[in-house]
This record gives sequence, structure tokens and C-alpha cells, in this order.
Amino acid sequence: MLLCCAVGGSLAAQEVEVVSAEVLAVADSLGPEAVWSRFEAGEAAPLGDGVFGFSSDWHWVRVEVCGAEEMVLDVRNPHIDRLIAWQLDGQGRLVKVADAGDDLRPTERTRPNRRPVVSLRGGPGGCATVLMSVDKRFAAVSIPIVALTETEFMRKERRADVLHGGIFAVILLVLGIGGFMFIRLRDRRFASYALYAGVRWVYLFLASGYANMTWLANHPEWTNPLRVAIILPLVLSLVHFAGDFFELRRVRPRWARWNRGMVVGIGLGFLALLAARNGWGIGVPVVLSIIYFMLALSAVYVIALTVGMVRIAPVAARYFSLAFGPSTILGVWLVLEELGWVSIQYPLVSTFMWVSLVETSVLLWGAMVLVIWQMGEQQRLMLKLEEAEGEKMKAYVDGLEEEKRRLASELHDDVSSDLALISYQTGKDAPVTESVLEVMRKIRHLSQDLNPVGVLGKPLSESVQELVDSYGVLPMEVRFVTSEAPALQALAPRVQIECYRIVQEALRNVAKHAEAERVFIHLFCDEEEGTLNLTVEDDGEGFDVEAQQASADKSQGINNMQVRAAAIGATFAVDSRRGEGTLLSLVCPLDGDGK
Repeated sequence: MLLCCAVGGSLAAQEVEVVSAEVLAVADSLGPEAVWSRFEAGEAAPLGDGVFGFSSDWHWVRVEVCGAEEMVLDVRNPHIDRLIAWQLDGQGRLVKVADAGDDLRPTERTRPNRRPVVSLRGGPGGCATVLMSVDKRFAAVSIPIVALTETEFMRKERRADVLHGGIFAVILLVLGIGGFMFIRLRDRRFASYALYAGVRWVYLFLASGYANMTWLANHPEWTNPLRVAIILPLVLSLVHFAGDFFELRRVRPRWARWNRGMVVGIGLGFLALLAARNGWGIGVPVVLSIIYFMLALSAVYVIALTVGMVRIAPVAARYFSLAFGPSTILGVWLVLEELGWVSIQYPLVSTFMWVSLVETSVLLWGAMVLVIWQMGEQQRLMLKLEEAEGEKMKAYVDGLEEEKRRLASELHDDVSSDLALISYQTGKDAPVTESVLEVMRKIRHLSQDLNPVGVLGKPLSESVQELVDSYGVLPMEVRFVTSEAPALQALAPRVQIECYRIVQEALRNVAKHAEAERVFIHLFCDEEEGTLNLTVEDDGEGFDVEAQQASADKSQGINNMQVRAAAIGATFAVDSRRGEGTLLSLVCPLDGDGK
């Protein structure tokens, strides 16, 4: 959450050894010779943990190292305004060997590095004494000195660059994934985290010193002001993300109002602090202390919110603690270190980078779990909808069949009886009697079409053949080809009825609309695939399938066939082009019962 300078002390690496390190604070800007004499007079104190600041004093550090001909003093603090170093030569003179700091461009520094680095050449016995002027007034600062050989220093720098570059790349990846997840799932949590991670990425880039070498190479003096300014969006984005993560608007509306109040309060506090800084002349230490207090307050608030959600949403609270707990605790610790209340005896830049990597990795894992779960929920919902739609289709077809049977019964029992009575009463009038008998034959044929009771009493192939024979009076050739597979004899009653109805509807459409000369019907079983295959092909006028599906006036016959196919779990397809005829195909599983 917050990245600040690392605190160290003397550290031996390979054969290089820090013999002594002392610090001296002076009120005025003195020359190196004057300060050296004061060191020689014993006025300096041991460097210790190297933490000082929040004063107007100038600080000087004297370090003696031994062990190699070429050595490097790496001051692992990327936020020292100016550091000038002099080395004591063999004649007892102080020779300037380094000039670095935030106030200088990388090209103006003795060694263009993201941190102050002092190169030394060992004198007699491989020892060197260096005097450093450290300008970081009105702010806390630490001087974590690490002594290395030149070779070891370059190796560590390359390793650090690769590590930090990889972690920065992971954070950028999270930004991309967060944005993609938000667009894909419309979940505000991903957008909130992408915002928070983006702000923190900028903060890390400023705080680690890499910005001095890239973005701000020509304006290095902007680094510290920007690092302080970015704290406001960092705090606000963290608090906002915590509220979205726990879905406070849905789970606890009152807590959501508190969360918004926290965001507004911190924002107004920063604006009031800015106005006070410009209008009332509040000193830098006070301003920084208040900023760090607000940052610590946000961290404490997030911790309290997580604890409060343990009973309400325990899984979310545990996940939040695992993903963001380490960085939150580390952020509070770093705030205390910035204020000088605690000291840390190891560099925290890499530590915080590793914490960020763990956090983003856990977040990615959680995002994938969430996406997989939501995709599963969507699939389960789609299956339920498909089942409901299937039941609806089956109910529609059942109702249609029932209505047809009712109409067939009415025609056969009532209308035919009435017509028979009329025929008897007009028996002397032969033309009328003949007309009535013709109407009765048509009604009987229509009744059989509406209720083909004979279908269930014989194989489907015979029923279809009888239907084909009834179209022999029309001026078109209808051919029916089938196989004698045993599976055709054992079809479920519902499958037989629906297949018969589809052939019936297809022939009716051909006779009415297609103006075809030939119709070919093929019914067979593919026992290897376990399917019943039915095709009806004609050489008629054909039609534009896509145009018909897009039009409001769709073919009721095609729709009926599709509904009937779906009712028995079959796949139904229509292939037609104008002037090229039409092909209807149905594939139904043999093991289906059509219920």
C-alpha cells in the first residue's frame, strides 16, 4: 500500500567490510574540511539505524570500508535530495568522488543510478574512508549503506532490475485483466481494483526511483512532490475498492454510506490540508505527518471493515485478508517508519515488491475462480431455461395433438352423423345425396389426417408409405425409400407420431407452395450413430431461409416442424435456395422416448 525508503545499517558483502559509520548533524552548510575536523574532534555519533530528519540540520556521514581494490557504497534510499561524497586520499586530502540525488538529472550525476552510489578505490590495505553530505531536510530519511565489490554490485543491480520489471509487468497485467473482467462480467470489483492497482503502480514507480531514470529524467525534482500527491488517490482508491469488494451497497447499505463518507472525508481533509499549507504556512513536517496519519487511518479502516465482515461474509473476508492483508500491514508499518517511530533493519523495497506480486497473484486466482463459478452459474441457468423451453414445446405439441383428436372426434361423430341424417332425408334427390356423400368422404379423410390412429398400430415406414400413396392423385412424383432395420419397428410412439406429422406437414407445404415435380423421402436408421434419419427433398421453387426467418411473417409449417422435432429431442434443419428446391432433414436419437 505504501512504499518508503528502506532502513538498513552496516552490511558486509563478500570480502568488503564496513569498519565504522558515523553521523554528524550541523545547523549550517559547512565545507567538507570543516566537517572533517569536527569528526576528528569526536563530535559525531554512530550511524546506528541511519534514521534522521524532520529538521533543518545538514547531515554528514563518515564511513570506513576495507576489503577490495574497487568498492561501491550503495545508499539504498531513492529519495535523497542531494548526496555529495569525498574520499580521503593517500595525502590526507578530501577528493570529490560522487554527486547524486533527486535534484540532479541522471546525466548530471557521477553515476546515473536510481539511488546514490559512491564508487571507491581502496588505498593501502584495500581500505577507503569516505565523507558524505546528505541533504534531506524537513523530512524523515534513512541511510541504509551497503558495501559491495563492483562486480557484486552490478550483479545485484541486474537481478533487481529483472525482479522489479517482472513485478511491474504483473501489476500491469492485473490492470488489463481487471479492465477485461469488468467489461466481460460488469462487476465493479474488477474496475475498482484496476484503479487501485494502477494508482499503486504509479506510486511504486515513483517511490522505487525508477521514475527518475525514465519518466522524470529531465525533471527529477518532481519525484518527491508527485510521490506525496499520489497518496490521495491511493488512499481513496483503496477505501473505495474495499467497499466494492465486500458489496456493501447490497450487503450492508448503512456501511456503504459510511464507506462513501470515509472517501469524502479523506478527500476534503487533503484539500483542507492543501489550503492550510498555502494560506497558513504550516511547515512540511506537519503536512507530511497529517498525510501519513490519513494513510494510516485508511489502512486501519480497511482492517476494521474486514474484521466486521467476518461474520457477514466469512469467505470474502478470509480471501480479502489473504490477498491484501500483508500489504495493508506493511503499509501501516511503513507509515510508522516514515514518522520515525519504528526502524526496520532490512530493505523494504524488495519486500514490498514481493508482497505486491503475491497480492496480484492471489487476486488473479480469485478472479479466475469467480469467472469459472459465474460461467457455471450461467450454464446451469441456460440448462434450466432449455429444459423449461423443452417442456413448453412438449406441452404445446401435446395440446395441439389433443385439439386435433377433439376436432377429429367432432367431425367423425357429430358432423358425419348429421350429414348421414341429411343424406337419408334427401334420399330421393340423387345429386344432393351424392354431394353429401362426397362431403362425408372429405370429412372422413380430414378426420384421419387430424387423428392418424393407424400410425401406432403399424411400423412408421408403412404409415409414411400410405401417406405418400394418398398424394398419388397430384401431378407430382413422390418417392419414398426406407430400410428394414429392426430399430424402425421399435420406435417410441411419440417419435412415430411426430415423424409422421413432419412428413405430413412437409408434403402439404410442397403441394401448396413448391410447385415441384418430384419429391424424395428417405427414412433410415444409422445404428452406428444410434440415430433415426429422415429427409424430405423436392425440386420446387425453394425460398430464402434467412429472409424468411428475419421476416415477421414466418412459415407456420416450418415452425410446427421445428417444434415437433424439439419435442422428441431431434435436430431439424432446412436448406433451401430460390430456384433450387428445398431439403428438410431430421436426426433423432434412437434411444429417445419422446416424452
